[in-house]
Amino acid sequence: MVARGSRLLPAFLALLVATGLWLGTSAPLLAGASTLSTVRINAGGDAVAPFAADQYYSGGTTLHSTNVVSTAGVSNPAPEAVYQQYRYASNLTYTVPGFPSGSNAAVRLHFAETWWTGSGQRVFSVRLNGQWVLTNFDIWQVAGGSNKAVVEDFN
Repeated sequence: MVARGSRLLPAFLALLVATGLWLGTSAPLLAGASTLSTVRINAGGDAVAPFAADQYYSGGTTLHSTNVVSTAGVSNPAPEAVYQQYRYASNLTYTVPGFPSGSNAAVRLHFAETWWTGSGQRVFSVRLNGQWVLTNFDIWQVAGGSNKAVVEDFN
């Protein structure tokens, strides 16, 4: 998974701004496997159950916010701390092991804009397995303001 920021204002522009990354399969990954695989990563942050500490990334810097983040209107939100900790960069990659090439997985990205106060101040795109799934994504615009959780699901 790769995300590339389209604007560099103080570097907070890329993947999973105040976020969690959730990967889960809709079926066992390997023939004969009896359980589903699920990986939850608190991108840029510490472990916050059920999310593991940040891992499997290449690039970026972390930042933590103390802003209260509203999860109103979000189905199955992450814990608030996940939205308050994030990794940012103009080019950032997460490569999560255990998901063979060509396997089907659900991906759930959690976002909250905790820094900028208007539309157009952080705009970025997200690519999953080489396919653009979000282009010119503006968290503030989608959420309708700062400090509001947004979740994007992909299958």
